[in-house]
Amino acid sequence: MQVVFNHKNGRASQMQKRYAVILQKLGKGTFAELAAPLPPAANEPTIEELREEADRRGIGYHHRTGFARLREMLGR
Repeated sequence: MQVVFNHKNGRASQMQKRYAVILQKLGKGTFAELAAPLPPAANEPTIEELREEADRRGIGYHHRTGFARLREMLGR
């Protein structure tokens, strides 16, 4: 499970809960659990649709490129 860990210097980073618990016990900061991700909106394209559009446009991408990055590459 991913959490947001807030370091004492103000930096926030996302990490696994088990590491955040250890850092908090060491006094390095605090953490908050992330809410469950929301399901995509009805008009939001799926990742498969984004990949098809990128292929159609001739935009190259890595096979493990995520939804947000694909959407950014396509200018959506």
